[in-house]
Amino acid sequence: MTRRPNPGEWAQLSGAFPGLIWNDVWITDEPTPQYNCIGYSMGVRQWINPQSPLAAFQQQYAAQGFAVAPANTAVIDGWGTGGGAQMTHGSRQSTSMPQTGLWESKLGQSFRITHGRNQLTGALYGTVLTHFRPRGGEVDEPEEVSVPSYTDDELGRIADQAGRVDPGLKAGFDERLAAWKATWSRQELAMSQSTYDFATGPEFEAVVGLGDGIVPLVVQEMTKPDGFFLVPLLEEFTDPVPPETPVESEQSRGQRAVRAWLASR
Repeated sequence: MTRRPNPGEWAQLSGAFPGLIWNDVWITDEPTPQYNCIGYSMGVRQWINPQSPLAAFQQQYAAQGFAVAPANTAVIDGWGTGGGAQMTHGSRQSTSMPQTGLWESKLGQSFRITHGRNQLTGALYGTVLTHFRPRGGEVDEPEEVSVPSYTDDELGRIADQAGRVDPGLKAGFDERLAAWKATWSRQELAMSQSTYDFATGPEFEAVVGLGDGIVPLVVQEMTKPDGFFLVPLLEEFTDPVPPETPVESEQSRGQRAVRAWLASR
């Protein structure tokens, strides 16, 4: 599907990115939390957190087969702020509308859009700081989203542990989790590209404040399609599960975190 933004969507997009030009903007996919700009620019329809600083970001793309390239030969741009201290975004030459010469970006959980190459410049993503092209061939069109799955035995064991949580604590968890999740759609977060950006603020701290008794409930939530957003919450109570590779998706990392917890029971 490809369509123009409606007036409300255009107000949202142009408010976040004042440099956008209406004639260059087409919506090429609807909002979804299942993939972000980094995965999309690499040709993988998964959520991959951008690594910082700039050198780590370049190594991340190198691990997926992309080489740093001059701007005039590149097909992917890397964005950041603070001179590369914080890397924020990846855009790619449009494959949805290649005839236009436009670029394309998945805006966090929000829309995927076309745009002029530098039209996202601003407070949210900063500026283009690096460029890439594949070492061989072209960038693949992203595959369909692959959602992690669990065996019936795994789900049963998780449900058994979650069922042992005090009902009052569970009620508090459900209420505070809903309040935290409601913040994810705020404009300053909806287009963020790292799951760790969401793990801030009083609503998040309120969930953490319930203590480690909520861990079985957190793990149970993590088996849902968007459960990988809770990896930073689980890490408040357990040892971190670092990415196996620079380009491991958060879906994969979340699944490994769940299984590591199960293995410790």
